[in-house]
Amino acid sequence: MVVMLAHGPARPLRIAVAVLVPAELEEICITLVLPRPRANVRSNAKAVEIRRETTA
Repeated sequence: MVVMLAHGPARPLRIAVAVLVPAELEEICITLVLPRPRANVRSNAKAVEIRRETTA
């Protein structure tokens, strides 16, 4: 961040954003899919599997 404020290269920030935003969007999707709060769900596929098990 200091580099950005000192008019340094913007590439590290852009790389960080490109990696972190999709990861955070996946976390939001997992939260929306799960029927109740649950810790350590690794992926959307696992969240859908958990949802199917609880609704069946």
